[in-house]
Amino acid sequence: MPDAAVWAAEIEARRLAGDGLEFEPKAFAAATETVWPNPELQRFLDVLVASHQMQRIDVRLCPNSVCRLPLDHGMVANGECPHCHLAFTESGDDPIPSIRYRITGEASRDIRWIIVVHGMNTRGAWQEDLSWLIANKLKYAAPVLIHKYGWATIDVLLMPLHRRLAKTLGEKIRRAVDYARARGLTAAPDILVHSFGSHLFSLILQDEAFSDLRFGRVITVGSIIRPDFAQRHRS
Repeated sequence: MPDAAVWAAEIEARRLAGDGLEFEPKAFAAATETVWPNPELQRFLDVLVASHQMQRIDVRLCPNSVCRLPLDHGMVANGECPHCHLAFTESGDDPIPSIRYRITGEASRDIRWIIVVHGMNTRGAWQEDLSWLIANKLKYAAPVLIHKYGWATIDVLLMPLHRRLAKTLGEKIRRAVDYARARGLTAAPDILVHSFGSHLFSLILQDEAFSDLRFGRVITVGSIIRPDFAQRHRS
């Protein structure tokens, strides 16, 4: 069984990398090959909290077993999970109390990997330029996933086409995430979307089928997403 030295090394590695700062104890135990629950590990975490090296966070999770995403106070008060749309006040399911920890430190500004989606009536030549600039600007390798959905013309007015294109993008992102994780790249991708690409991305965020996808920083250029998108969808 790993001892306190292993746990301390994992905490320090995350603090220095600025990655994985917030975690659930069960996930931390798995990362250090520790059986959970574990009284020794719990005491270790409590000591870090008492010394202000870490913060304990009490959260509520969606009661849907396939969702389990954190709910803020507004979501709990609203009685519905914005991710899977479970109306838990109507179903009689209460949000699940849970505990998370956050290591004191600054989140990394490094680009782990990035997804770029072009806009309307363009084949996105700028995507290749961006990929080249990132490869030459950074001092480390940051994979760039370029998504092209084709040339959108008058058929762009058809909503079924929007959702079909969004599903194709969402499925491609999920395959890329699985591929990255299998090779040790567990960080959520940043995403840069332009024009109609921003609309496709917003449809992915609203689609329950893709509620498992997580993203880092989101950059929109020439965005056509509604300014009140976050409030309307509580995302």
